[in-house]
Amino acid sequence: MAISTEDSQYRSSELIKDLRTYRPKYPIPKELLDVRTEETFCAYCGVSYLILNEIKFLEDKSENLRKELELVKHKQCSHSPIPGGNVDLPSNGEKHVSEDIERLLNEKAEIIQQLDDANTKLICYEATEKQFIKELARSQAEVSYNQEKLIELFDYSKRVRNKLKEKLFTDSLLRPIVDRINSLRDHISTLNQLYNTSLTQLNNQYNEITNKLDLVTLEKDSAIHKFNELELKYKEERNNWSEKQGEQLGDILVLKTKLSEESKRLDTLHDEKRQLILNFDLTEQLDNQLQKHDLTERNYKEREECLLNKMINISEELTNVKKMNDQLNSALETSKQEIFELKTIKDSQNEIHRQLEIKLQEMEKEFNVQQYNKELTLEKEFKLSFEKKELELQQIKSQTNRIIEQLTSELKQKERENIVLQEEHRRIMETMKEEINQLTNSVNNSDSVRGELENQIQRYQQEVKQLYATVEKECWERDELNSVLAETRDQLMKLSNSSKKSESDQRQSNLHESQEDSHSLPPIFSSSVKSEQFTKRTLPKSSKTSNSNNGTARRSFQNFKNIRDTSGLAATRRQIAAIIFATKSMTKK
Repeated sequence: MAISTEDSQYRSSELIKDLRTYRPKYPIPKELLDVRTEETFCAYCGVSYLILNEIKFLEDKSENLRKELELVKHKQCSHSPIPGGNVDLPSNGEKHVSEDIERLLNEKAEIIQQLDDANTKLICYEATEKQFIKELARSQAEVSYNQEKLIELFDYSKRVRNKLKEKLFTDSLLRPIVDRINSLRDHISTLNQLYNTSLTQLNNQYNEITNKLDLVTLEKDSAIHKFNELELKYKEERNNWSEKQGEQLGDILVLKTKLSEESKRLDTLHDEKRQLILNFDLTEQLDNQLQKHDLTERNYKEREECLLNKMINISEELTNVKKMNDQLNSALETSKQEIFELKTIKDSQNEIHRQLEIKLQEMEKEFNVQQYNKELTLEKEFKLSFEKKELELQQIKSQTNRIIEQLTSELKQKERENIVLQEEHRRIMETMKEEINQLTNSVNNSDSVRGELENQIQRYQQEVKQLYATVEKECWERDELNSVLAETRDQLMKLSNSSKKSESDQRQSNLHESQEDSHSLPPIFSSSVKSEQFTKRTLPKSSKTSNSNNGTARRSFQNFKNIRDTSGLAATRRQIAAIIFATKSMTKK
């Protein structure tokens, strides 16, 4: 017995219901529950492992269905009747059905190809979406880094402004700091421009990504719409084919009724023949009737043979139609299975998008936490640096106090030296007075040498005046040294105050102080040159008698010169330069 069409339709409907009501047993496997969302995607193709799991399950199910269909076909072939006569000649209905089936198969292949293209596009777009997300994260990190730099620069500018308001009093120190502030402002403006450009680039990239995602969704929706239209066409054609099949079944039933009627007629003819045989007397009538009956029997036999051939052809058509119906049912099942796969893929993509949004939110939270931690670390570092600078300030203050003590001790030594010089000057003046008295006595004794002695006295008076001038100059230079020491003390205090600033400010202030030192020190050198010129002018130009009389004055003046050269202002100048150089090296360290 062949399997009826109702049974096959029932089985196909049950399979379709199974596919429609199918839900994955484990949407998220236990192995993937503890895994991050980034690790649930394949690194090469970008497809989720959940989708691959479902595809594997559906492939196994399709393989089982194919085996069942092969078994059903084998049973149909084993139970189908063997056709006789001219079975190989196809009818018009079979050609039409075969053409419809080929057309449906071609449309199905096109739909499958479109679905494969859509899947590949989706995979490519998912990979590009991941790349864009990575680029977004990287650009966000760069933006955050630039923001941190901007915040640091703003804080630094605020600190500089506060320091300028509190600790800067002179225009000479304000100029380099103002230049520094202007350079910092220019740097901040450039950083703002870079930040704005990076923000615009990020917004453009984000808009491009959203546009691409919209295009992908539109293409996906269009592919699904096309697939639905093709499915509707397929259903309409199948309904038409089922209607045609019903018409063919009606024709077969009509032919069966005709066969039954003709068989009844044959039975009646056989009965009449028997009656005619019984009425053997009427031979002529019987012969005529027998001839007629033979003709009618031949006609009936031919008709029966034609009907049998038609029945065989119709049965073959039915078997072909059943096969086509099975193929169409299998095609429907595969298409519905593909639709279900697409729906599962769409659901998985929606879930992936949701997970990505959750991941982005988590990343934003982590970013905020990291930013807060960075701010805390920056505050801690600032406090530590402030404490270190305070310690350095204390060290610098202690060093400056030591240097001031050294300078005070040196000042005391210089005062002692000045006292010694004054005593020597007094002694020289006394000796000069004694020599003048001796000269006056010698003038009274010798009238001939009186004029020369008067000239020498005038010269010596001029020399005494010059000596008074040199003494006054030395006192003035001593006062100048005291002022220089006071200025160095102020400069050292300024250096200790400016140590909190940047290295560039320290270098500029040190250069300025060195320039001031160089401007303040040359008078000492000039005074020494003048003293040497004075000694050159006071060389002996008189006669041998005046040399013998004034030898003591020259010797005392030469001793004064030697004392002034050895322990005079040049030594103090060298000591002050060494102290300033030591303070500069300490501030640089």
